[in-house]
Amino acid sequence: MKRAWDLLVLLAAAALVLVSLNLPWEQASCSSGASDVGCFDHRIDGWSSVGQVAALSALLLLVLAAAALVRPRLRVRLPLGQCALAAAYFTLGVFVEARVDARQAHETAGGHFQLAYGTYVGVAAGLLALLGAAALRRDEVLFRPPGRAWLPLGAAAALLVALLLPWSESLLLLFSSVQSTPTTVHVGHLSALGLADAGGVICAAVALRFIVVRWRDGTEAWLGRCTLALAAVLFAGAAFTVNFPVTRVYGAWVGLAAAMAMLLLAVTDRPRVKLVWPRWQGTGTGIAFLVFATSLFLPWQRACYPQGREFASVGVSGRCISTNGWTLETSAAALAAAGLVAVAFAPSLRRFARGELAAGVALLVATSGFLLQTGVSGGIRLSLGYGSIVGFVAAGLLVGLALERPHVSVGDRSRAAPALLAIAFGAAYVTAVVLPWWDVLPTGVWSVFALGLTRLSWLTIAALAVGLRLIRLWWSRLRDRSASADELVLLPLALVALAVLDAVRAGGHLTWNSALLGGLALALTGLGLVERSGGLGAIEIPAILRVDRIQ
Repeated sequence: MKRAWDLLVLLAAAALVLVSLNLPWEQASCSSGASDVGCFDHRIDGWSSVGQVAALSALLLLVLAAAALVRPRLRVRLPLGQCALAAAYFTLGVFVEARVDARQAHETAGGHFQLAYGTYVGVAAGLLALLGAAALRRDEVLFRPPGRAWLPLGAAAALLVALLLPWSESLLLLFSSVQSTPTTVHVGHLSALGLADAGGVICAAVALRFIVVRWRDGTEAWLGRCTLALAAVLFAGAAFTVNFPVTRVYGAWVGLAAAMAMLLLAVTDRPRVKLVWPRWQGTGTGIAFLVFATSLFLPWQRACYPQGREFASVGVSGRCISTNGWTLETSAAALAAAGLVAVAFAPSLRRFARGELAAGVALLVATSGFLLQTGVSGGIRLSLGYGSIVGFVAAGLLVGLALERPHVSVGDRSRAAPALLAIAFGAAYVTAVVLPWWDVLPTGVWSVFALGLTRLSWLTIAALAVGLRLIRLWWSRLRDRSASADELVLLPLALVALAVLDAVRAGGHLTWNSALLGGLALALTGLGLVERSGGLGAIEIPAILRVDRIQ
């Protein structure tokens, strides 16, 4: 196979990233002079908030590289270079976050932390991914942009560096006591990188895309760059906002300034071409998105504390405190909503169906609604902030404007049977992923809540996105079977890999919930293989197994 070595390098890099996340990146043992505040032998692996994104990037790279290896014609069409860069960058983020966690663990629990072998495996995997990307996509990775592009590209690179710096900090009170001395209080500081925030993760992905995208001339290319830069500002602003008692530190200011510089430099490079405003539906989608994004900066959850000594010690006695709407689920919903706006404004993106994006917005915003609390708990009165009402209304408008009239004409019902069965399996998979988020099931119905596929995280959000995409693709097969069925096989394989990855994180213990999700993923993979081979009618039964030949 011609030049297959670069794909093998990418496969090895992706596999090593996934392996390294389960290994210790930092390891320590207690020293004799350490304090007694929870001092113990400690190891920090790669499964952090950034580690989940690194795992998704590596998993996507693994699936795409395997597909390109099996189907060489896909080498040019698949975004292998971009996935490799993302895997390398987020693996670097895991390394930085592990170092920060080790320093903070040393301050709180004692012990001297050192680099463990997982760090070396992860760094080697990142370098290998860069090597494979340079060999496979030299024109994308090592390109020479025009002179006017260097400043905005430099701003995007500065934003990526800033996201690896601390963006927020909170105080940590540590109480310790010895028999001969009274209780003492130690003040520690907990720092969080920009990448530790959901908005920071999306901002990094947007900046990476901005760097590798071709610097072409024309209105559509300029609009694409401006859209990416505007998204970087939005999600950098999301990571910049903090709630009590967290405070901002220098990294947040550097990152926000870099994002705003990137937007300013991209906008000023406008070509002399008249812009065509979209029709009313696209305009309404853009306005609804602006309202929804603005609402996330407003109060979504309000907590009023009573008078009391225990609340006075933390400075909240008799005060009402509000938190904004920027959480993991709303950040992902804002990303899907931005996709709706891009589809409405850019004709070249019409291949992405609005229905799946709208469904993602609806489910994620509904999840944020279930997670908000009302009533009185421990004397604290909890209520909804006005920002949540604005956000729910704006999200409803977004979903309503994106709805498409269903139009399905089923010809041969026997050929439609696999599609209908796959749609049912996909709906069951999405339901099994989303229901545990809402906490509406009785206690004990969904076992082992510690597993990643039953907890709201980047892994489960990715599983939701793949499930919705599969439902839409199979729905399209009911009326148009001329499109390629490769995606119907690749996406379920990604779901199978997610289930395997989650089982490995749990130490190989198989529970019925992970078995259900893995079984549905395998069933969808089988149906995709059947559809790719031409349907049930194209499957030939061996003559020795045909009952009708028995005389």
